Amino acid sequence: MLTLMKNELFNFAATSCTRGHDFKIVRKHSVVNARAFHFSNRVINDWNALSYSQVHACSFAAFKRSLTCEIGSD
Repeated sequence: MLTLMKNELFNFAATSCTRGHDFKIVRKHSVVNARAFHFSNRVINDWNALSYSQVHACSFAAFKRSLTCEIGSD
């Protein structure tokens, strides 16, 4: 099994003054397209667009339900 540290994939925003939730992710600078289009860079905008209540859901099931409800409303 592969073990990854979250800091290897994502850089969290250093400031606590963010709109929305307090787990904002900052995009890493990349020179090559292989890194620019890597999964961890493609999901940043979607993650940062989540609401505070979605990110702070009481359980993983509640988090999934909030995403399903949002997708179903589009």
